[in-house]
Amino acid sequence: MKAYAAAGDLEAISIYLDELDTDLNTVDTVVKTGNSMAGAILNSKISLAQSKDIQVMVDASIPVKLRMSEIDLCCIIGNLFDNAIEASLAKELDESFFRVGRGMILNLKHISRVTKKEVLLFDGPRLPLPRGAYEALNRAIIERG
Repeated sequence: MKAYAAAGDLEAISIYLDELDTDLNTVDTVVKTGNSMAGAILNSKISLAQSKDIQVMVDASIPVKLRMSEIDLCCIIGNLFDNAIEASLAKELDESFFRVGRGMILNLKHISRVTKKEVLLFDGPRLPLPRGAYEALNRAIIERG
Protein backbone atom coordinates (compact mmCIF):
# COMPACT_ATOMS: atom_id res chain seq x y z
CA MET A 1 0.00 0.00 0.00
CA LYS A 2 2.92 2.33 0.72
CA ALA A 3 4.14 1.89 -2.85
CA TYR A 4 0.70 2.81 -4.20
CA ALA A 5 0.58 5.83 -1.88
CA ALA A 6 4.07 6.94 -2.91
CA ALA A 7 3.00 6.72 -6.54
CA GLY A 8 -0.21 8.60 -5.77
CA ASP A 9 -2.29 5.69 -7.10
CA LEU A 10 -5.49 6.12 -5.08
CA GLU A 11 -7.43 3.74 -7.31
CA ALA A 12 -4.96 0.91 -6.61
CA ILE A 13 -5.19 1.65 -2.87
CA SER A 14 -8.98 1.51 -3.06
CA ILE A 15 -8.92 -1.81 -4.95
CA TYR A 16 -6.45 -3.24 -2.43
CA LEU A 17 -8.58 -2.16 0.53
CA ASP A 18 -11.73 -3.62 -1.10
CA GLU A 19 -9.95 -6.96 -1.61
CA LEU A 20 -8.65 -6.88 1.97
CA ASP A 21 -12.13 -6.13 3.26
CA THR A 22 -13.52 -9.07 1.28
CA ASP A 23 -10.78 -11.36 2.63
CA LEU A 24 -11.42 -10.25 6.21
CA ASN A 25 -15.16 -10.72 5.84
CA THR A 26 -14.64 -14.33 4.71
CA VAL A 27 -12.58 -15.15 7.82
CA ASP A 28 -14.76 -16.73 10.48
CA THR A 29 -14.24 -15.70 14.07
CA VAL A 30 -13.54 -19.12 15.52
CA VAL A 31 -11.30 -18.14 18.42
CA LYS A 32 -11.56 -15.19 20.78
CA THR A 33 -8.20 -14.69 22.47
CA GLY A 34 -8.65 -11.45 24.35
CA ASN A 35 -6.15 -9.81 21.97
CA SER A 36 -7.67 -8.46 18.75
CA MET A 37 -4.44 -8.51 16.72
CA ALA A 38 -3.50 -12.08 17.68
CA GLY A 39 -7.12 -13.15 17.30
CA ALA A 40 -7.20 -11.82 13.76
CA ILE A 41 -4.03 -13.73 12.83
CA LEU A 42 -5.25 -16.94 14.50
CA ASN A 43 -8.65 -16.80 12.83
CA SER A 44 -7.10 -16.02 9.46
CA LYS A 45 -4.70 -18.98 9.72
CA ILE A 46 -7.49 -21.27 10.94
CA SER A 47 -9.60 -20.30 7.92
CA LEU A 48 -6.62 -20.90 5.63
CA ALA A 49 -6.01 -24.35 7.12
CA GLN A 50 -9.68 -25.28 6.89
CA SER A 51 -9.78 -24.16 3.24
CA LYS A 52 -7.08 -26.79 2.63
CA ASP A 53 -9.16 -29.47 4.42
CA ILE A 54 -6.90 -29.46 7.48
CA GLN A 55 -8.71 -30.07 10.75
CA VAL A 56 -7.79 -27.45 13.37
CA MET A 57 -8.44 -27.43 17.11
CA VAL A 58 -7.39 -24.27 18.95
CA ASP A 59 -7.78 -23.06 22.51
CA ALA A 60 -6.03 -19.75 23.09
CA SER A 61 -6.00 -17.18 25.84
CA ILE A 62 -3.59 -14.28 25.60
CA PRO A 63 -2.97 -12.05 28.61
CA VAL A 64 -3.79 -8.39 28.21
CA LYS A 65 -0.32 -7.37 29.32
CA LEU A 66 2.38 -9.00 27.20
CA ARG A 67 6.12 -9.16 27.75
CA MET A 68 6.69 -8.89 24.02
CA SER A 69 5.29 -6.70 21.29
CA GLU A 70 2.00 -7.69 19.69
CA ILE A 71 3.72 -7.70 16.31
CA ASP A 72 6.34 -10.21 17.51
CA LEU A 73 3.61 -12.41 18.98
CA CYS A 74 1.61 -12.30 15.75
CA CYS A 75 4.70 -13.17 13.69
CA ILE A 76 5.34 -16.17 15.93
CA ILE A 77 1.72 -17.32 15.77
CA GLY A 78 1.65 -16.85 11.99
CA ASN A 79 4.90 -18.76 11.51
CA LEU A 80 3.75 -21.60 13.78
CA PHE A 81 0.54 -21.97 11.82
CA ASP A 82 2.33 -21.73 8.47
CA ASN A 83 4.71 -24.50 9.58
CA ALA A 84 1.82 -26.66 10.79
CA ILE A 85 -0.06 -26.18 7.52
CA GLU A 86 3.11 -26.95 5.55
CA ALA A 87 3.68 -30.12 7.57
CA SER A 88 0.09 -31.23 7.05
CA LEU A 89 0.38 -30.73 3.31
CA ALA A 90 3.83 -32.35 3.10
CA LYS A 91 2.25 -35.75 2.58
CA GLU A 92 0.89 -34.48 -0.73
CA LEU A 93 4.18 -33.18 -2.15
CA ASP A 94 5.48 -34.64 -5.38
CA GLU A 95 9.04 -35.78 -6.01
CA SER A 96 10.23 -32.27 -6.93
CA PHE A 97 9.98 -31.28 -3.24
CA PHE A 98 12.09 -32.47 -0.33
CA ARG A 99 11.58 -31.96 3.41
CA VAL A 100 14.95 -30.80 4.77
CA GLY A 101 13.93 -30.19 8.34
CA ARG A 102 10.93 -29.58 10.53
CA GLY A 103 10.11 -26.21 9.03
CA MET A 104 11.78 -26.31 5.63
CA ILE A 105 10.56 -27.87 2.40
CA LEU A 106 12.62 -27.21 -0.72
CA ASN A 107 11.68 -27.41 -4.35
CA LEU A 108 14.53 -29.43 -5.84
CA LYS A 109 14.19 -27.52 -9.12
CA HIS A 110 15.47 -24.35 -7.40
CA ILE A 111 18.61 -25.80 -5.84
CA SER A 112 21.86 -24.70 -7.43
CA ARG A 113 24.33 -26.44 -5.10
CA VAL A 114 24.37 -28.38 -1.84
CA THR A 115 27.16 -28.60 0.70
CA LYS A 116 27.12 -30.42 4.03
CA LYS A 117 26.27 -27.13 5.74
CA GLU A 118 24.03 -25.20 3.33
CA VAL A 119 21.84 -25.16 0.26
CA LEU A 120 22.41 -22.52 -2.40
CA LEU A 121 19.34 -21.62 -4.46
CA PHE A 122 19.51 -20.41 -8.06
CA ASP A 123 18.22 -16.94 -7.16
CA GLY A 124 21.01 -16.46 -4.58
CA PRO A 125 19.76 -17.27 -1.07
CA ARG A 126 21.81 -19.63 1.09
CA LEU A 127 19.84 -21.77 3.52
CA PRO A 128 21.45 -23.58 6.46
CA LEU A 129 21.21 -27.35 6.18
CA PRO A 130 20.32 -29.19 9.39
CA ARG A 131 22.90 -31.68 10.64
CA GLY A 132 22.36 -35.07 9.03
CA ALA A 133 20.19 -33.80 6.15
CA TYR A 134 22.92 -33.66 3.49
CA GLU A 135 22.97 -37.35 2.49
CA ALA A 136 19.18 -37.67 2.03
CA LEU A 137 18.90 -34.35 0.17
CA ASN A 138 21.83 -35.17 -2.09
CA ARG A 139 20.32 -38.60 -2.83
CA ALA A 140 16.93 -36.99 -3.68
CA ILE A 141 18.65 -34.59 -6.10
CA ILE A 142 20.54 -37.44 -7.80
CA GLU A 143 17.42 -39.64 -8.05
CA ARG A 144 15.40 -36.80 -9.53
CA GLY A 145 18.05 -36.41 -12.21
